Amino acid sequence: MCEGIKFIVDQRAREAGHKNFVEAYQILNQSLKDTIAGFMKQFDMKSEEAEQEVKKYWKN
Repeated sequence: MCEGIKFIVDQRAREAGHKNFVEAYQILNQSLKDTIAGFMKQFDMKSEEAEQEVKKYWKN
């Protein structure tokens, strides 16, 4: 597979995983703070990066 196509596929899969993670935490009535903490642990991210990613998918 072309490296460009592989990159795009991997990126979309990662985004879908992040979105599903945030939606699952919201369904379970977790707070934004708890969701960010779980996200950091699950995806091995630093606080600021995790917060930005979670807020992309967080529905009020």
